[in-house]
Amino acid sequence: MKKYLSLLLIFISTISFSQNTKYYPEFNNYGSWSIGGSYYFFQKESINKLSGINQHKPLYSNGYSYTIRKMFNKNGKFSYITGLSLNNNNPYKFEYSLKQYDLNSLDRYEDFESIISGNLVRRINFSIPLLVQYKFKINPNLFMKFDTGIETMYMESGYSDYSSNFYDNEGNGKNIIYYWLENDHKTPLYPSVVFSPGVYIMTRYFMIQTSIVYNKALKNQYNGEINIMNLDISDDSVIETKKSGDYLGVSLQIFL
Repeated sequence: MKKYLSLLLIFISTISFSQNTKYYPEFNNYGSWSIGGSYYFFQKESINKLSGINQHKPLYSNGYSYTIRKMFNKNGKFSYITGLSLNNNNPYKFEYSLKQYDLNSLDRYEDFESIISGNLVRRINFSIPLLVQYKFKINPNLFMKFDTGIETMYMESGYSDYSSNFYDNEGNGKNIIYYWLENDHKTPLYPSVVFSPGVYIMTRYFMIQTSIVYNKALKNQYNGEINIMNLDISDDSVIETKKSGDYLGVSLQIFL
């Protein structure tokens, strides 16, 4: 916590020091507050097979956020940004397949394949960025910018799970797949490093900022496990999973 407070003090001190340096008066035509959102894809989870021959195939899961931002020293070459993001994240997405010979007792006559996607997380999940931005003019209405800094997410502990039951023609069932993913760290704070190039587009009535965003998590967000079991021939499989929380996406902010 002391580390984050020190970063915040440095951030505020730098803002105060920089207020007198003015380069781009065009930015004075717009407010320093913006609203917008982002859409992104998470890095696939890593896996560690503990037993068995079957395994799932992790896929890229998605998420989106609603954002409000405040920019300090907006008309300088260097600006400073903070705000609030409300996040809706899909915790998992994976594909798995089962051979027909493992499903004979369930009256299956061909291999089975399925893509599974988790529901969006409805637990409280928000993040606060502390970013430094450098920008330069390309033409009178177009600016290039680069952001970097720390973003800290608050996420309540909890878990998501998925199970799959297969049934034969007489209604007898077996639980074949059970998957769970949880975040159970002692602290609900998840820091990350942000890198974000983009552009400002100025119009008569408002200014648009559009960016590519890469977010590198500083600690894993989720740990989990998948069990593939009760098959006719193959032994049970157990696979450990970890999800870093790294993501790549796009964002859009509008200044009025």
